[in-house]
Amino acid sequence: MEVAFRNASFMEEEGLHDSGFDSDMIEDREGNRLKLIEQSADRMVFSVAGRRGLRAAIKLADGEMIEYTGVVRI
Repeated sequence: MEVAFRNASFMEEEGLHDSGFDSDMIEDREGNRLKLIEQSADRMVFSVAGRRGLRAAIKLADGEMIEYTGVVRI
């Protein structure tokens, strides 16, 4: 429960929120729509809707979100 609260706080602080376009997407503060494409113990990787060759990631530590990379070119 504590990790879930910290993750919700992290999302808010980073400007990440549910996208109104699709229930599987989140949106960052720059308006990039992100779709989860891969998840492992240490990160969540997102594709960026409408922008080829770009990804974003949230780094994890024991299930807790600790860093948002922003959108980066792969």
